[in-house]
Amino acid sequence: MYDVNVTTTYTGEYQINNGPWTPIPGTITAQADPSQSDIWRTCSAAVSGDCEHSAQWGCGEAFNGSPPHIFTTNGWCEETGRC
Repeated sequence: MYDVNVTTTYTGEYQINNGPWTPIPGTITAQADPSQSDIWRTCSAAVSGDCEHSAQWGCGEAFNGSPPHIFTTNGWCEETGRC
């Protein structure tokens, strides 16, 4: 098991009546509660830009096949029905 700390930073844009996208100034950062996870699979690649479809690397499902241990022990599988 490995300690996991996740921080997510959100930015935003808005559009009115199909006009241009306008950035919303600033960001919001959310810190998740520290947790533990086992490493099920690793894969890395340099990516940039937005996901155009779920088949692109890093845009689809988080895993395929048997889920990592943490998902089967914390109720995630039962809550989402995705295992």
